[in-house]
Amino acid sequence: MHTAFRSYAAIGDSFARGIGTWSGKGEGAGPALPSRGAHWREHVLPWIGRRIAGRSSGDGRLPQRATLLPVTVPGRDPGAGTA
Repeated sequence: MHTAFRSYAAIGDSFARGIGTWSGKGEGAGPALPSRGAHWREHVLPWIGRRIAGRSSGDGRLPQRATLLPVTVPGRDPGAGTA
């Protein structure tokens, strides 16, 4: 789930009420929210520009791990489960 700070606070309050641990003393309103115009300039317009240009936000980035490595699970036989 992706949500804003204030929504996370509301979700946390609802969860705490549900399990009976809510004290009613919230942490406050949180940081000031950016203006709607700032949100559009920083996030929405660049996203629209990438879609129109047929680009992704990951274009031009190098992979974190360029070569595939085997996955090892502690306590498991490496040959188990292979056909």
